[in-house]
Amino acid sequence: MHSYTMQDWVEIAGQPSISSITQSASSWFDMSMFHDVIVWLQVNDRQLGGGTATAVSIVYETAPIREEGLFFPMTPLIVLTPGLVSIATLFKTVGVPLSRWLRWQLFVSGAPASAWSAVFRVLLSANASACTRPLVTSPAPSPSATPPTTLALEPSSVPLHLTAEPRAVVTPPPSCGCSD
Repeated sequence: MHSYTMQDWVEIAGQPSISSITQSASSWFDMSMFHDVIVWLQVNDRQLGGGTATAVSIVYETAPIREEGLFFPMTPLIVLTPGLVSIATLFKTVGVPLSRWLRWQLFVSGAPASAWSAVFRVLLSANASACTRPLVTSPAPSPSATPPTTLALEPSSVPLHLTAEPRAVVTPPPSCGCSD
C-alpha cells in the first residue's frame, strides 16, 4: 500500500447560488499505477448556510482521461460531519472501478440562505496493480569481471545504452493478466 495526500487541509466555501464545487483540475490525482484505493476523509468543520440547506456532501469521481464528461461517481454521496470516514474501493468488489483520474466534488443539499463551507482533507492508501509492479533483476556478474580501480571525474561521452557494463533489467511479471 502507498499513502498519499490527495487534498491537504482546505476550506471550501460556496455562495447560496452554488450547489456544487469540483476539485481543481490541477489537483486531480493520477491513479494509473493502482487498482485498489481506500479514501480517508477527515472533516474539521462544515457550515450549512441556513435556509433549507440540509447537508454538505462529497463524492469521489473517476475517469479514464481528463475530460469533464467522462467522470463518473465511484462512491455514494458521503455527508460531511466532523470526524474521520474511510471508504474502500477494491477492484474486485466495487461497482465503478478506479480509472486513471480521481477527484472529489462537494454538493450542498437544499437551498442555503448564506454561504456554506467545509474544512476537510482527503488521504489515500492505494494498492499497485500487479501489472504496474515491475520485477527488477540484475544480471549476474561475469566471472572475469573485475571491479574498477579508478573513478572517472568527467562523464563518459559513450551513451549508457552502448556500454558493455551490466545493467538492471526491468521486466513485467510472467503472468501479467491484470486480473488481480
